[in-house]
Amino acid sequence: MFPEICEILSNGGTITCFLTDADGVPVDTDAPLDLCEAVRRVTIPVTLPNGVVADLQQVTLRKSGFVVLEVTDGETTCLSEPISFCSVENIILCAPDGTDIVCEVTDFSCSPCVSCNTEGFVQSIDIFFRICQNVQVVADVTVELTTRLCQPRQAFDVPLCPRNAAIPPQCPVLFPESGEMPEDIAPELPTISLPAPDPVVNQEELETICVNTSKVYDWLVLTNDFEINRLADDLIFNCTPCEMRLFVPAVTLCERIYSGKLLCGEDPVAGAAVNIIADPPILEIDPDPVITDEFGNFEVLASVASGTDDTMVTVTAFAELPEGLASKSLNTMAFCPEPPCSIDLFIEGQEDLISCSSFLSGRVRCGNTVIEGATVDLESSNPAIIMFDSTPATTGSHGNYFAGISIPEDTPVQEVTITATTTIDGETISASVDITVECNETPCP
Repeated sequence: MFPEICEILSNGGTITCFLTDADGVPVDTDAPLDLCEAVRRVTIPVTLPNGVVADLQQVTLRKSGFVVLEVTDGETTCLSEPISFCSVENIILCAPDGTDIVCEVTDFSCSPCVSCNTEGFVQSIDIFFRICQNVQVVADVTVELTTRLCQPRQAFDVPLCPRNAAIPPQCPVLFPESGEMPEDIAPELPTISLPAPDPVVNQEELETICVNTSKVYDWLVLTNDFEINRLADDLIFNCTPCEMRLFVPAVTLCERIYSGKLLCGEDPVAGAAVNIIADPPILEIDPDPVITDEFGNFEVLASVASGTDDTMVTVTAFAELPEGLASKSLNTMAFCPEPPCSIDLFIEGQEDLISCSSFLSGRVRCGNTVIEGATVDLESSNPAIIMFDSTPATTGSHGNYFAGISIPEDTPVQEVTITATTTIDGETISASVDITVECNETPCP
């Protein structure tokens, strides 16, 4: 089966594999990988290097997931359907009842090897895996601390914090109550010396702090090497794969357009539904899914919620086609600062001139949100000739405020500055308008 695979490899092609989900969508191996779980633990007697027999726990870890094989010579590319893998191993830990086992995969690699027969057909494929894992045994505990401002914290003997109902006991053989490990087990650790606190402490400076944290009972860093074998009958390859092209900017500031193109071979795919997902899911995609046009092109608007801090996001576009799954992932830095607050100020006048009386208006908003109930202070550069009938003014349900302006009689023509000021969430904002005023009414003859 699959003579094209053996032909590509015999002509200098390469075969690689990469981690995917069950649908064949590539998984970012630089992010935390959810591949490992503890499925069983049993207490067994274990003879330690010093000859002491201790009751420890045999923990069964299972690593499972999917990979896709890619065979290419630069011109022809063949992709396999997702291939499942699973590996089980037993390790010895101090993991008493009441503790949790946390298994984190920190590195993943795989290397495939193809066996072709004399007729140029694939017989089987071996895939070699190396998984690096960080395994910790932890339990949530409450720690009581007494602290002093700008001083190292001190132990406090009176139990003021609520204790855990039952903190699982530490393994006494590995970690004796004295705090010292057996010499043939204990690693050589550096000693850290903290400055001694001032022996004279004002009682008012002391504070008792209750901290919820994780207590680590045991910790191992392991490498798991294993291999799987798949016969040709168990494999599916597509050597005319469809290609998802995706164009995502390096930075997504509030709103950006993402675009792409879907091809099978050199032919565009029209009318296909393309799904776009973000990890973490902080992007709103519109439309989703998006339908490719007659040229296989698609375009969506990606929006980031206001107030989102800088976040690295993996954007994946994928489409399920009869020829197989086509997908592409790219990274973008997404963020959208809170919009600034602003105040508008408008003064009614003819040709920027106020004669004896007029009125002003304005609006207070933060971004696209109007602010109701804001207090607006009004002032002028010449308070003797500018009088407001309402100061401070208060914004209504639409964020608007209003005030009348009057000018005393016999005021000659002059220029003044009128300023409106308000404070929103501790931020003071203002707006000013320069305008000419006068009030020289001519009596009727």
